[in-house]
Amino acid sequence: MYSPVLLTFTNMVLGGCIREVNLIFSLFFLFIILLIALFFDFSQPILISFFGERVLKILNFEYWISIDGLSIIFIFLSAILFFISICANFNLSYRLKEFFILLTLTYFFLLHVFSVMDFFFFYILFEAVLIPMFLIIGIWGSRERKVYAAYKFFLYTLFGSLFMLTCLVFFQLTKGSNDLSLPVLSSFSASSDLLLWLGLFLGLAVKIPIFPVHLWLPEAHVEAPTTGSMLLAGILLKLGGYGIIKFMLPLFFNTFDSVMPLILTVGLFGMIFASFVIFSQVDVKKIIAYSSIAHMNTVLVGIGVKNLQALFGSVLTMFSHGLVSASLFFMVGSLYERFKTRIILYYSGLMRVMPVFSSFFIFFNLSNLALPGTLSFLGEFFILLGSFNRNSFVGVVLSLSMIFSASYSLLLVNRVLSGNFSSFLFYFSDLSRIEFFILSILSTMVIILGLWAEPVTVRDFYPIFSSTILLINK
Repeated sequence: MYSPVLLTFTNMVLGGCIREVNLIFSLFFLFIILLIALFFDFSQPILISFFGERVLKILNFEYWISIDGLSIIFIFLSAILFFISICANFNLSYRLKEFFILLTLTYFFLLHVFSVMDFFFFYILFEAVLIPMFLIIGIWGSRERKVYAAYKFFLYTLFGSLFMLTCLVFFQLTKGSNDLSLPVLSSFSASSDLLLWLGLFLGLAVKIPIFPVHLWLPEAHVEAPTTGSMLLAGILLKLGGYGIIKFMLPLFFNTFDSVMPLILTVGLFGMIFASFVIFSQVDVKKIIAYSSIAHMNTVLVGIGVKNLQALFGSVLTMFSHGLVSASLFFMVGSLYERFKTRIILYYSGLMRVMPVFSSFFIFFNLSNLALPGTLSFLGEFFILLGSFNRNSFVGVVLSLSMIFSASYSLLLVNRVLSGNFSSFLFYFSDLSRIEFFILSILSTMVIILGLWAEPVTVRDFYPIFSSTILLINK
């Protein structure tokens, strides 16, 4: 867990070989996490205490990390995107050392936020991720409004997190602990339960994001560099869904029954709203950004129906969306480097001059609309199945949203790739070797996990969150 700290220190003193060292470290992290994911028995989580007894007596907090079946999925996704982000920046020359320091800090915070068990430290790490991402958007952003977008991203998330902090302080003063390794269920009054749930939900839902606190996401994506967009869509948006599954669902399991109409209404409206907004967008990055909002609201519906099948589907959808959305943002970044525009009106006919790029672009858009054979299909199928089992109306609306997803994905492919080659695009070249390598890795993972997803779908072999599953089964 502390290897990224060593890497950060190394970045501070390195010279011209900083890319190569970061690449080696990222491969090492990925290999170790892959071994843990494949061979460790997650029915018994890893528990480690880092703080000494004197600190415990003074602060009444204990810093525990626990790697369970849910944590390892997102830690593995973080490791993949960390490696891909380094590969994607081999041409970066502006303030290189500072960039890789911030990238490593982001990875360090993500490793801990997905494994910490104390809700107070989860909040601290949840907020700490904002700092390097704020600087990445504000310094390495591609357009004039990058500072505005960075502040908008920071303030929206900070605003929601203030409600979370208030609830955590109340929980600490009342319970005396935020340690979530204990099988603690809420024992407050019904009104207190509801207020605590709403406060925590608002703090986490800003990261999903839900309507109307979604406005930071399209702005941040448009102004962020390619790496910033990949990390935002690929992993940072998953913090909200992860927090709801890992913390809120076990702590407020009974409260979910009373707030289920609210969750489903917000999630379904967010899906439909984002899908309709996509058809009016002219910036390719905004199209993919609103697509991310639609998919993450689908995840929220899967969590909200409180069904075991839908819960599995939500986790699978978050993982698949992390791979697919990062790939799409990377491809849009590649187009922007060549043509210096993201306005879809200037694009057409790329299939004639960039066949390799076009093949990957078609594949990832088909994955985005949940084509059978991809991991996205498995995730959305489980959500749809669980929703129909719980409420047929929710299942019907989900089905309509998936039709919208297919519509805007195919429309994007048609606008960018079909027709005559646009006269505005005076220069063109197909994928470079490094771009082909990155997209090949991501597409291979989407296909393999789509065809063989047994490690993440069989409950007895790979339990997502044992206490939550036991509660749902009851």
